[in-house]
Amino acid sequence: MAANNKNRLKWIRKILIWTFFLSLLFNGLSQTLLDDLGPIASLAILVLIIATGVVFDIVGVAATAAKMPPLNAQGARKVPGAKQALALARNSEKVASFCNDVIGDVCGIISGSAAAAIVFSLWAKNPNQRYIIIATMAVVASVTVGGKGLGKKLAIDHSTEILMIAGKVIGFGQKLWPFSPNRDKAPEGKGGS
Repeated sequence: MAANNKNRLKWIRKILIWTFFLSLLFNGLSQTLLDDLGPIASLAILVLIIATGVVFDIVGVAATAAKMPPLNAQGARKVPGAKQALALARNSEKVASFCNDVIGDVCGIISGSAAAAIVFSLWAKNPNQRYIIIATMAVVASVTVGGKGLGKKLAIDHSTEILMIAGKVIGFGQKLWPFSPNRDKAPEGKGGS
């Protein structure tokens, strides 16, 4: 029991550190880009931030809703991405915490601040655009909440497919990552050594 609490506290510390540094990185990048771009490009970045939060929210919910037998069957057939999908499902609590709480919430906060930056930029050019400003903030909030609501339904109904897609993306990233422990291993195949 004490070891379990120690592991949980260690995980919470990691999450706090990840949240802090990811928030600094994403917020710094978004604010820098928003300052240098026009309104259309700024809106595109805002949509990208919202979409990132929604996608990670979907993966986090899919990990918690996943059924192990279909993933085990994919893993037994050595389908690409199945090993990573199984790891996501087996670590669903940590995956959901990272995807929903860290990335999802950071994206939610940053999208709010990005929307505020866009709105204040519009207001500085024309203070009479008060209703456009109010509507913009309402649209950002509703798109974020609505996107996450639709995403949760999708994640629950199609958790296996979503985790397989996420697993394939992670697997592809692991092949590219120079420090991946699986990178130096010879590929398994027919007639192996």
